[in-house]
Amino acid sequence: MFWGIAIIAIGTIVLLNAMFGLNLPAIRILVGIFIVFLGLKVIFGSSWRHGHHHEGWSKSGGGSFVFSSGESKPKSMSELEEGEFNVVFGSGTLDLTDLEDYSTGLSVNTVFAQTVIILPGDVALAPKINSVMGSVELPEEAQGTGEKKLDIRVNTVFGSTKFIRQKQ
Repeated sequence: MFWGIAIIAIGTIVLLNAMFGLNLPAIRILVGIFIVFLGLKVIFGSSWRHGHHHEGWSKSGGGSFVFSSGESKPKSMSELEEGEFNVVFGSGTLDLTDLEDYSTGLSVNTVFAQTVIILPGDVALAPKINSVMGSVELPEEAQGTGEKKLDIRVNTVFGSTKFIRQKQ
């Protein structure tokens, strides 16, 4: 709880300085809001725990890495919380080669981080990409060789997201 309060205090100070000081850049307000949000998440997010296969703190469920790095290899979309994979201030790998059902859409969010998504060779990719000051690298062959299709939304902010197609 201490760290949550400390993060909220730092974010509030940044916001107050940005809001009442003159000629301060707008990016400080965004950083302050992000820090306050992160602090609230630490305090009220009771499902935060030390990850089993991860370095640092990660949110339970295998779908989020915050200030940490790790790999998630789900067998079903239900293993990812609300169909999302999030990496914030760290690095994460999402291995979809064992996924059994591709009918549900997936959202991948990368913020100040690096994400690698491993796809099987027989899955077609239907991406919707949003990137702000970041990069998204798609595989050379987006269609795949089979009839399975993955609808995926990729949001990358100040980071990189890379798709790798597994050879069969």
